[in-house]
Amino acid sequence: MLKSGELVPKDKLMGRLLEGLKETGDRFMQVREREDGAVIVSKAGSRLDALSPPDEEGLKALVLARGMPWKDEYVDRSVAYFASDERVDGHGDIVRQSWLFDEFEKNSPMPYSHEWYAPPVGRIIDWRTIKRNEADYKGPALWLLGLFATKDDWEWADTIFRLVKARILVSGSVGFYPDKVIDVKDEAERNELGLGRWGLIFEDNHLLEYSPTTIPANAGAHSIASVLPGCKSMLLPQDITMIREMERMKAPTKDEWVHAEAMIIAIARSIWPNEEFRFHPDLDVPVTLLNPPCPRTLSGAVSMSKTSDEEQVELTTELESTEQQDLAGQLARVEQELAALTGQVAEQTQVLNDLRDGMETLQASRSGQVEANSTEHVDRTVRSLETLLANMKKLRP
Repeated sequence: MLKSGELVPKDKLMGRLLEGLKETGDRFMQVREREDGAVIVSKAGSRLDALSPPDEEGLKALVLARGMPWKDEYVDRSVAYFASDERVDGHGDIVRQSWLFDEFEKNSPMPYSHEWYAPPVGRIIDWRTIKRNEADYKGPALWLLGLFATKDDWEWADTIFRLVKARILVSGSVGFYPDKVIDVKDEAERNELGLGRWGLIFEDNHLLEYSPTTIPANAGAHSIASVLPGCKSMLLPQDITMIREMERMKAPTKDEWVHAEAMIIAIARSIWPNEEFRFHPDLDVPVTLLNPPCPRTLSGAVSMSKTSDEEQVELTTELESTEQQDLAGQLARVEQELAALTGQVAEQTQVLNDLRDGMETLQASRSGQVEANSTEHVDRTVRSLETLLANMKKLRP
């Protein structure tokens, strides 16, 4: 029972969380506010679970229960996670395992890295709060079973799945909004609980989504090792190119990207000692992947080919052809718009010239330079006005 805990008012919660993020410079926690005023917290921290996924019959029952059509490929595409527990996470917070699934059970999405604007890479098909008993933690934990989309559904989702199966992407993160947020005031009690300077306690948490992600906040959250042996969809050497480009998009500075590049290449060389991986020849060239990744962009997989002199990174013909077609179409549209604009400018110029001629004729008539009954003057004025009216009609939308 907390002795100095105080509820953070809902109208103050957003500011309180952002204040802590600003102070700590946390890059791995996201905070956003819904239209109804609920503050959503995305906290990194999950891991592959030690519990095995169900057999084919049980998996099929779960898929059908979620209203999804069964595919034989799903047999090897389920991954179980410990998504959260009550140890102090990397943000100095404690997330009580008092989960509410009222909203989650209607959708149960599994996006990648909380990218809500992109299609999900899979769906959570089973979830429960269980007792966890391990050497470094004994207590309640959130257990989830994720099902990844097939390669035919979305190639990007298949890449994430193979990263998980290869144990390169082993962690994840929950997105939720709490009904109660408690701020412990007494410093001695905070130290006893292990809370950080800005740490809070979240209770009665509405789960919204679960995301495979790179950096965990909870030391006890990652995925199951038992799914790995004999996997049919292990990571391939050519996927390293895609991973490197993903990291280059996210890195705020060149130095940070070079550091990430070195780590990725070191891992790749340890996995595939017979393959050769080199640094990108030019760190300033634009990245070849779009953010967020989309099926069109990734339909041409990135491949690595060897020549007698060096190994070079190439995009497949399919991707190059698609980009060239898009570029040609855009260029044709620009040329059409430019031609139309040039015509409009010419017509507007003619209107102004006709108007100036008409004004000069009228001024000359008033000053007596042109005789009032001059046939030439009358014809000239009529022609100018007719031309002016014709051009004005052309400019009407």
